[in-house]
Amino acid sequence: MYDRTNKNNQRRILYMNTPRIGPLALILFSSFSLGNTLCFAGNDIHIDQRHIDFKDGNSALTISEPTFRDGAGREVHFRGWNVSGSVKLASRGFKPFASTEDARRSFESMKRHTGANLVRFTVSWEGNNPRPGEIDYGYAAAITEQIREAVRQQIYVFIDFHTDLYSRYLFQQNSPHTGNGAPQWIIDGGSYPKSNCGPFCFAWSQNIITNPAVRLGYRNFFDNAPVKTDVGETRVQDAFLWQMGKLLEYIKAELSAEEFQWVVGVQPFNEPIYGRGHNNRASEFDNEKLWPFYKRSRAVADQTGWGEKWIFAEPMVFWDTNVGFFTPATGGHYLKEKVGKGFVFAPHFYDAARMGVSNLGKVQNGEYFQNLDRVREEGRFLGIPTVLGEFGMWLKDQKGGARDHARIVNATYQAMEASDSQHSFKDRRPDFYTATVSGTQWHWDINKDNHFEYQNGNPKKLMTKGDGWNGEDFSVIRGDELVVDARGVQRAYPRAVDGNTVSFYFNALPVDGAGKTLEWAEIRTGGESFLGDRRFALLVWQGGGSADTELFLPTDFLPESTSLITERYVYSNLGSAKDHALADVRYVPEFNRGLTGYRLLISGDGAVSKKALHFALVVNDSLYDDAALRALQSSLVEQINHHEHPVFLRGRMAGLNYPSEAPNENPHPVALSASEEHFLLFRWISLQWKASGDVTVFQKGKPILSAGREGSSTVLSLLGAKDTFSVCEQADTSRCSRTLTFD
Repeated sequence: MYDRTNKNNQRRILYMNTPRIGPLALILFSSFSLGNTLCFAGNDIHIDQRHIDFKDGNSALTISEPTFRDGAGREVHFRGWNVSGSVKLASRGFKPFASTEDARRSFESMKRHTGANLVRFTVSWEGNNPRPGEIDYGYAAAITEQIREAVRQQIYVFIDFHTDLYSRYLFQQNSPHTGNGAPQWIIDGGSYPKSNCGPFCFAWSQNIITNPAVRLGYRNFFDNAPVKTDVGETRVQDAFLWQMGKLLEYIKAELSAEEFQWVVGVQPFNEPIYGRGHNNRASEFDNEKLWPFYKRSRAVADQTGWGEKWIFAEPMVFWDTNVGFFTPATGGHYLKEKVGKGFVFAPHFYDAARMGVSNLGKVQNGEYFQNLDRVREEGRFLGIPTVLGEFGMWLKDQKGGARDHARIVNATYQAMEASDSQHSFKDRRPDFYTATVSGTQWHWDINKDNHFEYQNGNPKKLMTKGDGWNGEDFSVIRGDELVVDARGVQRAYPRAVDGNTVSFYFNALPVDGAGKTLEWAEIRTGGESFLGDRRFALLVWQGGGSADTELFLPTDFLPESTSLITERYVYSNLGSAKDHALADVRYVPEFNRGLTGYRLLISGDGAVSKKALHFALVVNDSLYDDAALRALQSSLVEQINHHEHPVFLRGRMAGLNYPSEAPNENPHPVALSASEEHFLLFRWISLQWKASGDVTVFQKGKPILSAGREGSSTVLSLLGAKDTFSVCEQADTSRCSRTLTFD
C-alpha cells in the first residue's frame, strides 16, 4: 500500500484511492479476533505466568500472575526510558531524535550509563499523517531508522503515539501553553471554542480539566466524532487508526525479521481522558470508550503483521492521581469484561501533589508503596503484565525539599521493587514476595537546553531551555553528561531470571539536592546490620533450571571491588570473572571499552524442586573478607528459607506507623497510629490510639485533648512546625505511646 520505489524522494506520500476514510476504516476494524496469533513463535519475549509457592506463617500460599519471559523461559524485567519529548516539537519534525546519528548517540549513551533494555519510542500522529488521506513516508522512514539504532544496542522498543493536550492547533499564538498530537486538519474539520485554561492556571496539565477546547478534543476522539475534510467526511478515531496501521505496516516491512523481534508493541494513546467529567464517569469511560478503542487498536495490529506484539493500554489519566483536592482518583477495577490476550497494562505515576501545591512535604523512605501497589492490583485485575510507561520529576527545585528529583525518583523505583502491604504491623521489612514492576522513566533527551522551538509559531516565544515545550525540564542527560546524581540513574536490575522472581531490592544511595545521601535500607540478618552505607542489590527467586540468571550492574560495580553471595557461592571480588575463571559465575562488561556497566551471569543449578529458593546479594565495596561473607551467607540462607525479607528499611519513613530502627525496642503501653493529608502549607493529622484507660493527647509536650481509652482525633498542623504528638494514660503518665515527629 505504500510506494517504495522513489528512494530519492525525501517525502513519500500515500494518497488513498477513495475520497472517504470512514468506510475503509470500518472494513478494517469490522472484526476482532486474535485466534492463535499470540504464540510468539517468532519472538523470544512473550507473556506467561509467574508461580510462587511459600508460607505466610503457618499458611501455604501459591501466587500466580502474568509476567514476561524470553525464549529460554527466563522471567524478564524491563528498565528504560522514554525517547523523547522532542516528538512534541515542530522544529524537530515531530520525531524523538533530530537525526539518525542523534538516535545512535542517544541509545549508546543510554546503554552505557544505565544498561536500559526497553524504550518507549514516541511518534506523532501529526508527523505521520499531516493531511487527510496522506501518509508521510519520509517521516516513517526516519522513524524506522531511529528505531533501528535502539535495536543495534539490543534495546527493546514499544511505539507510543504521543498526545498531550490533544493538539497544538487548539491553542492561539499567544496562549501560555501548547499541545501535541492531532494534526491541523482534524481540528479544522471540527468546531472548537477558544482555548482558555481559566483565570488561575497552575500548570499546562491543568488544561485537561479547565480548558473547554482541549476537553472537547478528547471527547471527539473517544466519541469518534465526524470530521469534514477536503477529501470527504471521516471520523476522528477511524482516521487515527488508519494512519497508525500504515506506520506499523511500514515499520514491519522495513525492519528485518531479526530486528523486528526487538519491537514488542505499540501504545495508541498517551494519558487518555474522556473530556466529559471523570470522577463520576470512570466506569462508562473504561467500558464504553477506552477499552473498545484498545480492542480496535489490537485489530489494527493483527491486520498489519503485529499480531505477536502487544497493545500497551494506559488507563484514564486520573485513575491513581494523588491530587485528591483538585482531581480525586477514580480508582480502577471498572472493566466488566476480560481483557484477553495481547495487552500490557501501561499506567503512569507522577507525584502530582508535589508537582502542584497540595503537598509541600519532603519525600521519605517508602513514600510510594501504596501507589505502586494500586498499579500491581489493577494489572492483576485486568490479568495482564505491567510496564510503568512514565514516571519521574522535573529538574527544578532540587534542594532536598518536596520537589527534589533524587528523592522522588528513588522512592518511585523503590516502590516498583518493594512493598510492605502484607505487613499489617509495619516492622520496616518489605514483604517477602513483591512483584517487580517494569518501567520507562520520562525521559532521555541529549538535546536538553539545546532546542529552538517557537511555541505555537509565536516569533516572540522562542523555547530553548529544558525540553523546549511548555517550560518542562525532565531529561536526566545533556549531551553525554548526566545532569542528576549518577547513583539515582545508574541502577541495578534483574534482566532475566531463571525461574520466578520472588523479590528484588536495590540500595541506590543517591544524594538529594540538599547533599543528603538517601540511606534507606540495610541488610539485617542474624541480629546484625550490614551494608547500610553501601550500594547493594538483592535478588531472590524460586525454581529454575540450568539457564543463566542475569543482573545488570551499573558502572561503579567494578569487578575488583564487587562482592557476590549466593546460596552456593561467596566471592569477595569478581575480578577473576573477567577471565572466565569462575565456571558458574561470569562478570561481563557491556562494552569492551570506555564507560560500561556489567552483566552478572549466574548459572542455574538444575534444581529438581520448583520450590527451591535462590538468592544473589551483590555489593559494591563491601569491605568484608571471605570469612565474614561466609558468615553472612549462612544467616541469609536461613532467613530466606524462613521466608523473611533480609532488607530492613532505615531512617525516617513516610508512613507514621513504623517503629524506630532499634531491633529490640520494647512495645509502648499505648498504641498510637496516624495518617496525614496535605494541602499547601497545612497538614491534617489523624491520630488513632488504644490504651487500658482514659488518655491525654499531647502536642509538642502540651496537653490538647482528654479522651477515652480508644479513639481518634484530627489535628491541624503547619508544615515546618516540627510538631510532635504522643498519647499517655491519665492514671499513669509514664505509660505513653511512642512520639510521632513531623518536620
